[in-house]
Amino acid sequence: MRTTIFAALGFLLFGVQPSARADEAGNGRRFGHVTQKRVLAESSKGENWLVNGGRFGGEHFSPLTQIDYGNVEKLGLAWSADVPSFTLAAEPIVVDGVAYLSGTLSQVFAIDRRFASI
Repeated sequence: MRTTIFAALGFLLFGVQPSARADEAGNGRRFGHVTQKRVLAESSKGENWLVNGGRFGGEHFSPLTQIDYGNVEKLGLAWSADVPSFTLAAEPIVVDGVAYLSGTLSQVFAIDRRFASI
């Protein structure tokens, strides 16, 4: 059985352009490299969802303001991806435009938001 992941609120998680990757920016940061310092520095920006809950406090709060009461009814399906798992076990972690999802049997899936591919 395949679970289909719908991104109806896809641009809430993926719509913001991620910060430049290390190979493009030359800032010395490795692609996907998550440190305590990075989580603390980026938690107020909303570009990534680096830890469960978005911040170390687990507030599940996003500082993004693109979606509000005036436009929420206009949201629609941006893309979907078939995940070869019976169920997903936790909220996705988003790092540099890639969503990491955990599934059954200790499987981890990475979905690149640019291509909606696993």
